[in-house]
Amino acid sequence: MQLSVLIIAAFGIRHAVGLPGASSSQGSLPGTVTISASGNAPSSTTDKIDKSFLGFGIETQSLPDYAAEEASRQLMQNIQIRTNGPTIVRVGGTSLDNIKRIDTNQKAPVTGAQQGWNVPFNITLSPAWFERFGGWPSEVKFIIDVPLLGPQGPRDIGLAQQFLTLALKYVGSNLHAVEIGNEPDLYQRGKEDPAEYAKLWHTFADSLQPLLNGHIQSKPYQALALSGAPQDTSKAKGTPRTNATNWALTSGWFDKTNNFDYSLISSVSMHYYQTTSGGGNLGSRIQELLMDHSKIVQKTNLFRPSIDYVKQHGMDFVMGEVGSSYNGKTGKRQNDDFGLEAVLGSALWTVDWMLYAMSVGVVRVNMQLGVNFAYAAWQPVATDTNPVGHQLAMVSAPYYAFLIVGDFIGKEPDVRMAELPEINKANKFLAGYAAYAGGKLVRIAIVNLLECKEGSSDCPRQNMQIQVPDGAQGFKIMRLTGPGDKGTQAKGEEMSYDNTKYTWLNGGRGEPSGLKQEDVTVDGKTAKFTIRASEAVLLSVQSS
Repeated sequence: MQLSVLIIAAFGIRHAVGLPGASSSQGSLPGTVTISASGNAPSSTTDKIDKSFLGFGIETQSLPDYAAEEASRQLMQNIQIRTNGPTIVRVGGTSLDNIKRIDTNQKAPVTGAQQGWNVPFNITLSPAWFERFGGWPSEVKFIIDVPLLGPQGPRDIGLAQQFLTLALKYVGSNLHAVEIGNEPDLYQRGKEDPAEYAKLWHTFADSLQPLLNGHIQSKPYQALALSGAPQDTSKAKGTPRTNATNWALTSGWFDKTNNFDYSLISSVSMHYYQTTSGGGNLGSRIQELLMDHSKIVQKTNLFRPSIDYVKQHGMDFVMGEVGSSYNGKTGKRQNDDFGLEAVLGSALWTVDWMLYAMSVGVVRVNMQLGVNFAYAAWQPVATDTNPVGHQLAMVSAPYYAFLIVGDFIGKEPDVRMAELPEINKANKFLAGYAAYAGGKLVRIAIVNLLECKEGSSDCPRQNMQIQVPDGAQGFKIMRLTGPGDKGTQAKGEEMSYDNTKYTWLNGGRGEPSGLKQEDVTVDGKTAKFTIRASEAVLLSVQSS
C-alpha cells in the first residue's frame, strides 16, 4: 500500500527560526517548519473531490489547432491517468457568443476579422469547424457554448439551433453539457437586466431541449457563465461591472420564480482571472501580481456566497473560464505578457489557486486554452504573433500545475481535502492542503510562493520536517521546479516535475529532465526535506 502526501505547505507550525542567508531583496522564510498533520480526516474536509476537477476551455477560433495535434490528446491523457477521471473541455467564450453565421459552403473552419480584442468577433464557421469535435478519446467530454448574444446584440434562436445541431452531429456521446451564451453580465456594456436575461435564457433552453433528446438524460445545461463574482465590481475585460451586485444569486432573479428551472441545470459557471496584464515590466512584478496567497484567498472568497447558494440547490459550482491574467489588447503579445503568465511563477500560482478553489467547494475548473494566449498550458501551432522566443508550438509552464494537482486528487474513489491554514498565518509565502481517502491522510501539498529572482546564485530554501506515520517507512518526494538560476522566470521546456519534463518535441510524453533534486532524509521517525523558493513539492508516504 502507498500513501501520498502533496505539500503546498499549510500545516501546523511548532517552531520557526530565521533562515540564514536569505537576502532582504528576496524576503526571508522561517528556518524550520515542523508539519503537524493529523492522520485522520478533520471535520473541515470538503465533499468528495470530482475526478473531472481538472478541465480546459478552448477559445472558438483555436479549436481546429488544438484538435489537429496528437500532442494535445497526449497532454490531456497525462492528466487523466493521474485521476482516472474524464477531462471536460468547454468550447466557446466571447468569440463564439459573437459568431456572425454558419456558412455550409465555406471550406476553412473559421473566417473573420479580429475587432478590438485578442478574441475575434463576427467570425463565420463552416462544417469543418464542427468536425473538430470528432475523433477525441472517450475520456474527453465537451461543454458546448451556444451563441446567445450575436454580433451587435441580436438574439437569434435559429442560429443557436443550427449551431447545436451541427455540434451534436460530431460530439455524439462525448457531450457533457450545453451552455447558452457567455458573460451576460457584460451584455449592453454591463447594463443587462438579470431578470430579463433569465427569461431569455429559458426561451433558448426550451427551443434547444428537443435537440438534446437522446444525448443527455437530465440536467443538460451549465448556466450563467458570468464574467466574475457578483460581489466584484471591478472591470472585467474592459467592461464596467458597476451593476455586478445585481447578479448576486441570492437576490432572487436566479430562483425558480424567475424562469430558471433547476431541474434543467447541472452546474453554474463563473469566470476567474487573477489579475489584468497590459502594463510594463510584468515579469518583475510577478510576486505582487500572482505569487501572493493572500490575494488568491481574497479574490476567490468573493465567489463563496455563490458557491454556497449553488450547492444548497443541488447544482455544481464551476469556474468555467480561468487564466492567471487577462489581457485584451490588440496586436502582438509582448515579452512582458509571457514573463508573467508563461513561467514557473505562473505555474505555482495555478497550483495554489486550484487547490484553494477546491478547498472552498469549486467542483471543476476549466483553464483557458487559446493560440497566442500567454497563460495557456500549451501552444499547439507556431505563430509569428508572439514575440521571439515564444513563436514555436510548445508546452508552457502552467501545464505542470495540472500534473501535481492531478496527483493530489489521485485515483482513490473517495478523496476529500482540507486547507491547512496555520502556516499562512505565520508566512504569506507558503500555502498548504491535505487530501484524505477513506478518512486517512493520503496526500499533503506545499507551494513556496517566495520569488526566486532570475540570475540568483542561491535561492532561499525552507527547511521542513514531518513525523513518519505509523506503519510507514518514509517518504518519496516529487518536485515541481526549474533551474535555480532561472528563478520564477523558468519556461516550460526548462521545468521539471518528478524529474520529468514535457515538451512539444517529445509529443508531450515526458522525458528525464536531468535537474538535480534533493531527496528526503529520515532520522528515526522524523523525515526532513527542503523546499526552495519558487517550488512546489509532493510527498508520497511509503508504507511498510
